[in-house]
Parts: sequence; structure tokens; C-alpha cells
Amino acid sequence: MGGERRYMTAREAAAYLRLSISTIHKLSAGGGIPVYRVGAKLLFATDELDGWLEKGRRRTADELSAEATDRLAG
Repeated sequence: MGGERRYMTAREAAAYLRLSISTIHKLSAGGGIPVYRVGAKLLFATDELDGWLEKGRRRTADELSAEATDRLAG
């Protein structure tokens, strides 16, 4: 890979995230998704979209239970 960053267009990002193009535009306009603006064009870095997704991930009940047990134990 060589650390080369991959950028996607709004249409590619919508397909990647399985969202509509209008949702991508709304999220980018409201600062809800990491985006680069080059003139009128929107570009999305794949690694940043992956991080954005991971940040929004909700933990499972098992993960929450394990975390609670760990906190109570020590």
C-alpha cells in the first residue's frame, strides 16, 4: 500500500457507505462527515470514512457487560 491515501468522489463515498448521495451531501454540508472541498467538488478519504464509521459504532450488550465487569473488578 505504501501509505498512499485514497480519495473518493461523493458518489463513490455514497456507494462505499451504502448511503444515498443526498445523505452524503447533507452530512458534508453540516460537518457531520469528514470531507475535503476542492472548488465545488467534494472528496472523501477512505481511511477517514472508516474512522468516522468506527466512531459511530455502538457497543453490543456483551461488550457493555464486559466493560462494566472490568470496571467493578478493578
